[in-house]
Amino acid sequence: MTQKIVLNLVEQINEKTDELESFRIEVRIDNENNSSKIHRRYLVDSAPKSLKLSLDKWKKTFSQLVNYESRKNSTRTIEENLSQVLDEDDDYGITIDDDNYEEDTRHNCWEYDQNLTSEFNNWLKSEGWSKVSALLTEYLDKSGEISVTIQTDNALLKQLPWQEWKIFQEYSQIEIAISPPEYEPPPGWKNIKRHPQVRILVILGDNDGIDLEKDLHLLNEVRKYAGDPTFLLQPTLEELKTYLKEEKGWNIIFYSGHSETNENGQGVLYLNNDVGITIDDIEEELKVAIEEGLYLAIFNSCDGLGIANKLAELRFPQSIVMKESIPDKMAIDFLEYFLKSFSRDE
Repeated sequence: MTQKIVLNLVEQINEKTDELESFRIEVRIDNENNSSKIHRRYLVDSAPKSLKLSLDKWKKTFSQLVNYESRKNSTRTIEENLSQVLDEDDDYGITIDDDNYEEDTRHNCWEYDQNLTSEFNNWLKSEGWSKVSALLTEYLDKSGEISVTIQTDNALLKQLPWQEWKIFQEYSQIEIAISPPEYEPPPGWKNIKRHPQVRILVILGDNDGIDLEKDLHLLNEVRKYAGDPTFLLQPTLEELKTYLKEEKGWNIIFYSGHSETNENGQGVLYLNNDVGITIDDIEEELKVAIEEGLYLAIFNSCDGLGIANKLAELRFPQSIVMKESIPDKMAIDFLEYFLKSFSRDE
């Protein structure tokens, strides 16, 4: 039995100062068999500035670490290639000087992570949140699966490490998702096309420092489980638009490559070293694809909240994105675990 927990957080703005004062939170607890339903409302304090500072410090250091590992992997590949054509006893002036950078950055990242977790849980001990914690502690089922959805439009809340909330540490089968507070299915969703095989459009974008060969191998494995992938390797924008509008339609879009959320909050996908696009650039084509059966988009790439926000505006059925920068190995591990679950129709 799966319990479904929804925490809907709405900003409460001071009319005189136009500043965020607090959040109104609605807590809904539903059991899968509808044997019990709980719905409560509370008022909780807005997040303190110290929490935002802790998050920023951790993000900056974690991004440095991920970027360093990507550069190191690229450098290792270059060195391996050069070793095949250069004399082993002559380095031709090519040296890599880490200066303990990786060790120091890892240590700093760990410290900032601990500080962020501490700041986060201190906020969740405030009066309003304590009432929420007491309610969840009373009614959550430790023996079953628990699905938690954080519904909010607040940018900071979307980035916080909700999995580190102390009350969630006691539950081994808990999954946490972020969603907009309001959602409705796209037009014609009830009449959406179904295909005998799950049609997957795989977009392989800029791969600087990324091992896309492993992604290709794993994605080819879905053919064993009624998956029908089509691969686009670093397409142009026009090529991507053409494929998205294909009349047969797609069920899943999978993007692997580099991405980021820019200063304007827009998600940027890098199709290659020179071309970066936003969801706005393919908005009309995505609408066509949704009408033709597209129900899931997966972005196995960094810093994808801007992408998710725009897809929600388009009333996109479901999307999976990475909130932060991620190491290449983590992206590959996610893909492997996801495809195993996909093959079991989970």
